[in-house]
Amino acid sequence: MPQEKPEASQKKRSLAGRIFSVFLTLVTVLLLLLAILSFVSANEDTSLLGVRSYVVLSDSMVPTFSAGSLIIAYACPPENVKVGDIITYQLRSSKTLLTHRVTAVQTVAGQPQFTTRGDANNADDTLPVEPGQVKGKVFLWLGGVGRFISLLRNPLVLVAVLAVLFMIAFLPELVRKVRSRRT
Repeated sequence: MPQEKPEASQKKRSLAGRIFSVFLTLVTVLLLLLAILSFVSANEDTSLLGVRSYVVLSDSMVPTFSAGSLIIAYACPPENVKVGDIITYQLRSSKTLLTHRVTAVQTVAGQPQFTTRGDANNADDTLPVEPGQVKGKVFLWLGGVGRFISLLRNPLVLVAVLAVLFMIAFLPELVRKVRSRRT
């Protein structure tokens, strides 16, 4: 069996290292974007280009998503909300937010009202949701990521995670440069 030339072996390792580095860089950028969105969304009245993130606190939407999931919702006009859509809305009586599926849309006094239900629930929610209560229409959810994002809301944790990812991504290249200077 012919042995591989040292240059070919080095090129394969170099290519694999670069691919790994690019992958880690993309993961770092994604985490940074999610963290920024999370920080922006932590303030109830702000969003990033109409997009907000929320961490799911209950299992009312199982099996679609469960507690600890991260959901991403965008602001949309009430007339664009349809049966089957998942919306995040604020309860009339408090600042509590719920994320449930729309099961019916009625028009009352020229305005849509939404009947909602959690996927895990046997009955519709008691009160209809009015357009002013709707915070957004969910378009993406990531299971379990919400717990991690909640941790990233702590600036010290965010800096530590980004530093570790940065070191993993760039340390091999730095070691390679140091070694090449010695020879």
